[in-house]
Amino acid sequence: VSLVQGMYHVSCNIRLDGGSGSYFRTIIAVDGVAHIHNGLHSIRGSPPSSYFTMVVDGNAYLRVGQRVSVYIVAADQSIRYYIQSESGFSAYYIGRGGDTLHLG
Repeated sequence: VSLVQGMYHVSCNIRLDGGSGSYFRTIIAVDGVAHIHNGLHSIRGSPPSSYFTMVVDGNAYLRVGQRVSVYIVAADQSIRYYIQSESGFSAYYIGRGGDTLHLG
């Protein structure tokens, strides 16, 4: 949850195991809106093995109270996959400066 309005650097490193199929998406969303056109998105087609890593990072202008979260979307909803404990997420306030990307 954003406590201060301004620019934040957000990043995630997601380790997936057991994934197969056509593609996976990782999205950093604001207030639950997982939008693939927000610039905070990664796609991985036909993973080369049953385990792989996806990384997303960028800057987002957040208002007080906005929430940031990470979504994983598999093209084939019947695929079972596991998000491993090596995964991580971070969000750092970097200032009140200009807004290069408005989300939410």
